[in-house]
Formats: sequence, structure tokens, C-alpha cells
Amino acid sequence: MTPRRGKVEVRDFFTLLGSYTVLDFEILDIIGSGRQVVAEARVSFALPDGGRFSDEELHLWTFDDQGRVVRFRHYLDTAKHIAAARGEDTTVR
Repeated sequence: MTPRRGKVEVRDFFTLLGSYTVLDFEILDIIGSGRQVVAEARVSFALPDGGRFSDEELHLWTFDDQGRVVRFRHYLDTAKHIAAARGEDTTVR
């Protein structure tokens, strides 16, 4: 949940994400136009320190005229993510 820009910070994000165990990741729906697309996803992850979270999230992608991603927004329950990062299991709430 840290803003990231550039190749190094994107690499660091995927390195962190790679330490998670994906328990579920399902795209529920995709909505959009040519410039913006929203994916609704059901996700569930286990973190290396024992934290866990499950929730539904939105991923908003914005594209330029050449079809390149120029913006990405991730809409989620930040309280669940913060608690999971502290080692809590938020899947039981």
C-alpha cells in the first residue's frame, strides 16, 4: 500500500507479492471503455509472518493512446491489509 513508480519500485512490489501465498484470486467482472478498465477481484492471501486476508477489491487501469498503462489504482480494505501485515488473520472477521 505504498505508492510506487518506475521499474525498480515495481520490481520491489512483485518481490514482496512473491513472498505471499495466493489462496484465491478470482476475477469476478471486468468493466470498461477504451481508456479505463476496472477488474473486480476476490482475493485471499497468506503472508510470510502468518497474517492472512480475504476480500473483494477493485483494480482500475488507465491507458494512453498507445495502449500503455499510465495509471493504476487499487481499491481495497486498508484496515484488513494493515492487520494482516501485523500478523493477524482477517479472514475470520
